[in-house]
Order: sequence, then structure tokens, then C-alpha cells
Amino acid sequence: MLRSKSSSARPPRAEADPLRLLGRLLRDSGFWEACRLHRNRYIDRRYQSHLRQSRPWFPAPVRALLDLFLFRSIVEIEALQFMPRLLLEALIDEEILARKSATAVQSGYFVLLLDNVLVLTEDFSNPAQSVYFGEDSEFYANMLEISPGARCLDLCTGTGVQALMSLSRGAARVDAVDINPRAVRLAQLNARLNGWERRLRWFEGDLFEPLPPGRYDRITCNPPLLPIPHGIPYPVIGDGGFDGLRFIRRILEQLGGRLADGGKCLLLGLSLANPVPEIERLCAGGLPAGFGCHLYLLTRQSLDQYLKAIVTTVARLYPKENPLKLSRSFRAAYSSAGYTDVVSYYLVASRSIRDPAVCVSNLTQSNGSETYWFVGGA
Repeated sequence: MLRSKSSSARPPRAEADPLRLLGRLLRDSGFWEACRLHRNRYIDRRYQSHLRQSRPWFPAPVRALLDLFLFRSIVEIEALQFMPRLLLEALIDEEILARKSATAVQSGYFVLLLDNVLVLTEDFSNPAQSVYFGEDSEFYANMLEISPGARCLDLCTGTGVQALMSLSRGAARVDAVDINPRAVRLAQLNARLNGWERRLRWFEGDLFEPLPPGRYDRITCNPPLLPIPHGIPYPVIGDGGFDGLRFIRRILEQLGGRLADGGKCLLLGLSLANPVPEIERLCAGGLPAGFGCHLYLLTRQSLDQYLKAIVTTVARLYPKENPLKLSRSFRAAYSSAGYTDVVSYYLVASRSIRDPAVCVSNLTQSNGSETYWFVGGA
């Protein structure tokens, strides 16, 4: 297990921080407006397609920034003359940009715009990304509700997007935790990009384990959530254990000591079902004393559909694995337990309910889309 630790490195002076200067440049140059004019879900390929069609009509600096940070093309340094040379060199030193030749650079990250938050991400089309960002990240950002002045905790912070969204919506302070040191660094970069590094604390470790004692008004977590049978290889950023609930169980077990009176814990994930989802059973018997919850069942997919998608991904990531053998192993593991479907959910657990209860809203009948998250979306 990685050693738990709090990140105590002194941030750069705000006025000299190249990430903050980059954030200001993206906001002031027209890049911000270009992204907003074409607002769509980033994971939807149509978004980039629409922007490519509009690209020729933007000013040269905006075209260069779109090429660099949204299309991740190799860009000639001559096209970046509007960017101060010292900033360009500092972004190379920070490994945001990489030299591809003596006269050209390429970004190591995408820059996305969620509400008013800029977010550096790895290639979200690559299932082997080391720091996760996906459609569920966007869904979660869309759902996040924060009371002004709230004390917030973001577990499995990844890119730090939920921590930053919490600040943008009024949180007084945010603690962010991830066991992956690459994720902690990327979350720090994103805080600097938005100028909020002094309002966040980062901890490297396993869920609540690295944190000092204390309670929070909001706890958020977008954990590894895919149901993956034992013995099947899968990247740790997606492996949620046999039924997808490995991390959710641990979080719910410890909420009693971490959530303040009146606080809420917001979670999402995938759950096996037969046809009752395992997450529904967990909520009925796995909440701390005095807690209640509202469970929203979002979409339902047949186990066969889910397995086809997972086997395709595993075969792509691990070419030595036999797809037919993988498919048989998946089916043997789940059919013996009687599972027939996979259900996505959004869970709001609270200790403010005087008469604790589990409320379930089953929205799966109204879903006609291929997405797991946006009910009724195209």
C-alpha cells in the first residue's frame, strides 16, 4: 500500500505560477468562449467534430490553443507568438507541453471547460489512462450541489474535477484524496490552473485513511465502479470488485465518523442486478445507524451487453488474453450468482433524516440511450 501523506509542497507565487498564467490566457484569449459556444458533453465525439468545423473562423490565437489543448495536435512555436516565451518554456518545464522538434510542441493533456472550471485531463478515449476522466465525471459535475461555506471532502479525486467544482459552487475548503500519486499531482495542477491551490489540501492514500480527524458537510466520490470478476485483469482506475461495490461499501461503513450533522454523501456507480440491484440491498442493510438515503436507479443494461463491452476493452488492453476465454470466465462468474443486468445509480446518503429510510427512484424504464448516466439522453 502506498504510504499515506499530505502534500505540503509550497505552491508557486500566484503571480508567477505558469499554470495560473495559462488559465488566465485561456480565459482571455477566446478559447473559453469557443468552448462555451459549442457546449456539449466532451465524451461525445460530436463536440470535437463541431469545433473542428468552426475552427477556421476563430482568430489565429484561438485556433492555436484549440489545436494544442483540445485536439492535441503538434503546433509550431511560431503559431504561439502571442504566448510569452517565458510562459512557453515554463509549461515545458512543468511537462504540460513537450517539444516534438526544435520548432514545435504538443500538449500532454486536454484542457476541458466544465461550468467555469478548467480541467487538464489525460486522453479520455484511452481506457488505459492512469488518471480517470469519463462521462460519469461530467454527470457527477452536473449533479453536484454544495451549500455556501461547506466543508467538503473528495475521495478518489482523480483529476480533482469534483473538488474544484465544489469550490466553484461555494465550498469554504476542500480536502482531496487519491491513492494514485499521478492523480494527486494532476489535481494540484488543475487547482493551480484555476487559481485555487490555497483553498485545497491534498492527501495521498486510501480513502479516509490519510485524513486527520474531522467531519465534512459534503463527501463526494467517483470511485472505480465497474463490476469485474476475481482474476480478470483490469486497470485499477476502473475495477470496482466483483459486484462493483467494493469501494462504496467501505465508504458507507465509515460515514458515521466523517459526515457532519445535516451533511450529505454523494456517490455514483454500477451495480449487478438479479433483477434487484445489489446497491439497493446494500442501502437497505449497510448504512450507519441514523442514516437514510435516496437511491436513483438511472439505466439498466443486460449483462450480455455489459460483458461484450468489458471483454472488448480487456482484449484491447491485454492482447495476450483470449477474448473467448475471457467471455466464458465472465459468464461463469456472474451467471452462477444469478445476475442478469447491470444498473447505474446515483446515491445521496444523509444523516439529517430524523426517521431514517431508504427511498428508491427507479428511472430505468424511461431511459432510451446508450449512456449509463444521463437518463433519456441521446
